[in-house]
Amino acid sequence: MPRIREIADIKQPFATIGLYQYEPPFGPHQNFRYIAGVEIESGSKASLPEGMTEVSIPEDDYVVITYRGKASGLGQVWDYFHGYWFPQQTEYDAVDDFEFERHDERFLGTDNEHSVFEMHFPIRKRTVDRRLTDQIVVDEKGGYVLQDLRGENIRMVSFQDARLHGIDMRKSLLRHVNFVGAKWEHIYFSNVLIDEIQMGGTVFEHIRRPDASESQLNREPGTDGWVNVEPVTFRNSDLSTAIFENCDLNNVSIQNCRLDGMMIDGIPVTTLLEQYSKTNAK
Repeated sequence: MPRIREIADIKQPFATIGLYQYEPPFGPHQNFRYIAGVEIESGSKASLPEGMTEVSIPEDDYVVITYRGKASGLGQVWDYFHGYWFPQQTEYDAVDDFEFERHDERFLGTDNEHSVFEMHFPIRKRTVDRRLTDQIVVDEKGGYVLQDLRGENIRMVSFQDARLHGIDMRKSLLRHVNFVGAKWEHIYFSNVLIDEIQMGGTVFEHIRRPDASESQLNREPGTDGWVNVEPVTFRNSDLSTAIFENCDLNNVSIQNCRLDGMMIDGIPVTTLLEQYSKTNAK
């Protein structure tokens, strides 16, 4: 880290952090964002050097595995945690979003067989799940055992503050449902029809499209083996006062829509359309 001396209030001068940030779908060989940094004192008010980013790592419990050897063999640590330690216990859930490695004065270089690395895997105490049924079904995609409510009618239920995880809702019908204040994470929405929905104050973040250029089968866990790249469609919907921030709107098509007051980077869209019409009329 050539610019490490520019950082003030470093907590441990000889220790560096390598943060791995992951995005769904989680699984082996997934893409990640790597951030190299140092830990600073919690009360520091020092300004951030230009071009650097401040990241807060959540306060969780961690499984810390110490590895000695060349960096090329570090994958053994992931194999041990995800393939051996985690499946052998039932007390904790792994946190999928991030992991980090820590280097201190024991780190002697990536190709030194005596180098010491620490891998920190965040975990959280597993809450006791309440079963809704004794019937089970095995998810053929990932081999998961799910509670089997297929075809059941569930009426007049409050899930307020409930945490739903690992739910297969393919072809389900939700009618007259109150999702006020709900939080949805890592949801696979393909061929879903949402009709008559009120979304005041709703926030959509980190919505992404598959990397594939065309719809295809590729056995992606949680997708029934099908990757669907068909366009997302809003039809007969009131999106007035909606805000799009830092979004990829490449090849978006807007047809037969009211655009009064719609702005792009502060410029009224109606003004842009008027200018476009005048240019084409010449």
